[in-house]
Amino acid sequence: SKSLLTVLNGSRFSCSCSEASSSSSAEKKISPDNLGRAQCFFRNPLKGRGKMGTVWVLLCVALSLGSFASAGNESVSNGGLEMNYYRDSCPQAEEIVEEQVRLLYKQHKNTAFSWLKNIFHDCFVESCDASLLLDLTRKSVSEKETDRSFSLRNFRYLDSIKEAVERECPGVVSRADVLVLSARDGIMSLGGPYIPLKTGRRDGRKSRANVLEMYLPDHNNTISTVLTRFKAIGIDTLGLVSLL
Repeated sequence: SKSLLTVLNGSRFSCSCSEASSSSSAEKKISPDNLGRAQCFFRNPLKGRGKMGTVWVLLCVALSLGSFASAGNESVSNGGLEMNYYRDSCPQAEEIVEEQVRLLYKQHKNTAFSWLKNIFHDCFVESCDASLLLDLTRKSVSEKETDRSFSLRNFRYLDSIKEAVERECPGVVSRADVLVLSARDGIMSLGGPYIPLKTGRRDGRKSRANVLEMYLPDHNNTISTVLTRFKAIGIDTLGLVSLL
């Protein structure tokens, strides 16, 4: 069993994730009422996909980062987030995201892993505000163009999901929420449970490329430096390897 100090929906708690045998039952939905005590079990090892190991490792990472907002940015983490935020303005929003993720996963199996890495890079740098998706301008370098984001990919699929939501509810759902929800639904595509997430995030308008080095390790860092940095936020060696 591996314990991670996690930040989910603005609250810190410990989540113990254990790999279950193929005969054990899987808990497919985590209730918001006992989210902080969640035990995450799976019955579907990713056989033949040694790059990531098993589904349960990915869920641990997702729980660590799923709606991460750094402790130093409380105004973002508590800024109006709530369950089913779009229930009146766009009640189909989460269903549309889930459907698009499912369709994309059928066509491109690597998308779920990409979305997990994308949400980590976005949320780990000060807040979950989709600033990762901003393009290069004359005045600023984009986060996704920096050396520390070299492994990120599949942004076009996030655009496809956002476009599907826009067709139903123009100008309502933020890219930040689409980014987080797509990672959650990517976990489901891999055989994981449904994880309730609050929504209502606001999109960032400013790239944070200038502060990336304060948060993300460089590819030239020693392994001990990388492990120390991730350990400080509650991600152990297993979680780190899964992200990489």
